[in-house]
Amino acid sequence: MSTTRSLPFLGWAILFLLRPNLTQAQHPNHAGKYPKLCIQQSWVDPEQICIVDIVSKFDLIQADLSPEQIRAIRSLNPRAVILPFWSTHFNMPNYNSGGSTVMDLDEFRRDVNSNREKGFDGMYIDLWNLLRDSFADSLANLLRTIWPNGIHVVNAANSFEHSFALNGFLFEDWPVYSGRYDYYVVGPLATWRARGYKPTVIVFNIRSYGVESEYFWEKARLATAMGLLHDELYVMYNYGSGGSPHWAVPWWFDEWNVELGSPIGPPQQLGTEVYYREFTNGVVICNLSGETRRVKRSDLPVSGELYRIRGGQVPSWNNGMPFEEVELKGWRLNDVDNKYAKKLGDAIVLLKSPATVVSDILIDDGGTDDVDPHPNYMGRFVQSGMQFDPYGYRKWKNAWYVYGHSSCYYAPPSNGNRWARWIPQIHITGSYEVFEWHPTSSDLAKDARYTVKAGDKVTSITVNQTMNGGRWNRLGVFWFRAGDENYVEVRSVPSGTVVADAVKFVYRGTGDFRDTEAPAPPKGVRILP
Repeated sequence: MSTTRSLPFLGWAILFLLRPNLTQAQHPNHAGKYPKLCIQQSWVDPEQICIVDIVSKFDLIQADLSPEQIRAIRSLNPRAVILPFWSTHFNMPNYNSGGSTVMDLDEFRRDVNSNREKGFDGMYIDLWNLLRDSFADSLANLLRTIWPNGIHVVNAANSFEHSFALNGFLFEDWPVYSGRYDYYVVGPLATWRARGYKPTVIVFNIRSYGVESEYFWEKARLATAMGLLHDELYVMYNYGSGGSPHWAVPWWFDEWNVELGSPIGPPQQLGTEVYYREFTNGVVICNLSGETRRVKRSDLPVSGELYRIRGGQVPSWNNGMPFEEVELKGWRLNDVDNKYAKKLGDAIVLLKSPATVVSDILIDDGGTDDVDPHPNYMGRFVQSGMQFDPYGYRKWKNAWYVYGHSSCYYAPPSNGNRWARWIPQIHITGSYEVFEWHPTSSDLAKDARYTVKAGDKVTSITVNQTMNGGRWNRLGVFWFRAGDENYVEVRSVPSGTVVADAVKFVYRGTGDFRDTEAPAPPKGVRILP
């Protein structure tokens, strides 16, 4: 089969408006579910098409987006709250770091009104180094005067209990700044519920420092559990050690796809700094003690059977088995004898009925910019003979990337000796629908040769890379066995340049979902007498 559907070029704005029809069925409309999820992209390219696909899954989006991007996101996720990224460091020329802060009020009003006209829901302001009570109060009141119904949030980088004309704040890098859950999370959240402008929006952020960092999955589960324990708490889990790139990773975890339903009451305490919360369809347990805790089924005053998720990412943890007990790790970031030590822990999501949850596996080409890499965490990209220009900013229009340079690996014309592979880590055997993404260019090969190896079966597919750039293009549905023996491969061809950008694997279940597209009628065939 080949990609034959034509998408005429009508300008990048039109492409944005068309995207809802191309992606709506490929990811969940998450807004309104638990946990409430936040992504902060910071500085993004206003012509970056893939950003719509990435951020539209989240409940709270903080990014510099164009009006076209905002409209496209709303068509996919009407309930999402979308805020701009506005920083005093770049938008307040009269900012004086050595003394008092002087704000150009006319400029500030123009900025606020401009963002309202673009279609944002309010303002997100990066003010973490300026939030003295008097300045923050003045700013909050001014914001509420200019934009009375806006949702206004500031980055406090810590606990923040004043300026209640705002809707809330971002607690960045918890527990780097502090790790006392009761004092820095529960207390301020109660205060904002009582005194802050409604709706209450508190963002809780944990930084991963990369897939290979210690406790990567534990911290992801912990951040998720924090968002499940509290209704007004949005969870953000990001990558990196600083700067804008560390916000811009499209990670998505199995726990985020679980249908937990509605909460049954507030969170309850099981022991010293161990909490749980029951939902109509399950339970979340969270250890914030800084020490390893063991929780048994008999410890939970919840009726009926409970099951672990059967997940596609960490099968040793989410194994689908009936829940009997779990060991939740805990550790401290400084002196273990200090009772106020910064603490981290682990968490688990349980279900009242067995369920299989497999998040999409998205593997980028692995090309990195000169700022920060964005590693694939559910598969590998390997290549031989391909080329990559790390300084090729906008070299390939609409390439898949989340920050930095819109480049990707490519192969000049040659007879198949250059190749690239996307190798997913499959933990749940079943049917997977496979999509490829390539940039928009009329100079690419019209007969790029893709191969999908699914178990013992190998399928060849020809893709016209001059068409349908900047979107997910379906290659078919394939039966993948668990393991890393499956892959998608693209090879160079003599007729033109071939690019290797991104591939996505979407779980479709364990039933028979084979591709039923009829083959083309045979030509030049005659019936023998």
